[in-house]
Amino acid sequence: ILYRGQVVSADSHNTLLFVGSPWITDVDDLKKNKLLITDFALHDTTTDMMQIVKSKDIMMADIKSLVTNLNKQSLKPKNKLSDYTALGITPGLKAPGDTPATLVILDMEEGQEHWYGFDNFYVITRYNHSPMYAMAVFQLGEKMKGMMND
Repeated sequence: ILYRGQVVSADSHNTLLFVGSPWITDVDDLKKNKLLITDFALHDTTTDMMQIVKSKDIMMADIKSLVTNLNKQSLKPKNKLSDYTALGITPGLKAPGDTPATLVILDMEEGQEHWYGFDNFYVITRYNHSPMYAMAVFQLGEKMKGMMND
């Protein structure tokens, strides 16, 4: 078990006293270490932190589920950009909220990347259904556009 706290000097007894609590961030850690919420002092923020972490985990799972159900990794844009922004997923570009879009989730070496696919993205995937292929075509096009503007 890791502990967090501080060492306090008890000068009258010439001793050092550790005042702290176990470093717990998850309810599963409680079970694993055979602890109960009541083992923590009332003023200890550990229990608050566990609730915040658990709420965040639940929220992220809910968002992922909503996006999956909303999208089903469809390459054809069948939702509006505003459907995704309502879930808290904001685009990195300015576009009207009624723009047809699909959320494309790509598994990369560094983790997942989230991209919006618009009508042009869908057109590219009509030739080759791979989202990675469409991304390569898009990135090549962006590079060429940048070279032409230089």
